[in-house]
Amino acid sequence: MSVVDPKGVPLNKAQIDKVLGVVMGEIGEENMLAFCFAPHHGIVFYNEAKPVGHISICFDCYRKIVVPPTAATKAKNGEEMDQGIEILKQIIFELGLPVFKRPEEYYQYGQGLKSKKN
Repeated sequence: MSVVDPKGVPLNKAQIDKVLGVVMGEIGEENMLAFCFAPHHGIVFYNEAKPVGHISICFDCYRKIVVPPTAATKAKNGEEMDQGIEILKQIIFELGLPVFKRPEEYYQYGQGLKSKKN
């Protein structure tokens, strides 16, 4: 796993509350999981300056992985379920981050960011 833009974009208080609501299973629709999981977005949780957890998100298959997992993100009744992807997608859009339809577009976007650094 790699980070295309290590500077990232900070979330505001309302966005943080929504993300935590999704992680804790308090808000969001449940979705059946697909098997393509190729995350192109992520949210990192910090305790002061140290990363303490993250969410990897795939909008193609509507799946997320929360590390460390919470009780709300584990399988329910033997079925793998996920929830809150639409809420996370809304936050990604609010932050001005792109959501592409094809993997090649993510690659091109990442290459563009790399060339800006040089």
